[in-house]
Amino acid sequence: SDTGQKFSTYLNAFRMNKARELLTSQEYNNIYDVADMVGYGNNPRYFSQMFKRVTGFTPTEYIKKMRQ
Repeated sequence: SDTGQKFSTYLNAFRMNKARELLTSQEYNNIYDVADMVGYGNNPRYFSQMFKRVTGFTPTEYIKKMRQ
């Protein structure tokens, strides 16, 4: 179906949603692993920048916030 958005926009939103899910679970503590799992394996710094742009938090801040 047509979502009315560019594929890259859809893909990035999908990746960030999955990253939030992984970072919220107790299983994944390594940001590099999560970056790799959602398709940013070769560029974890870019993953962190994108994550902060979308959520307002760095991945580390997000983990601390969600696991309180």
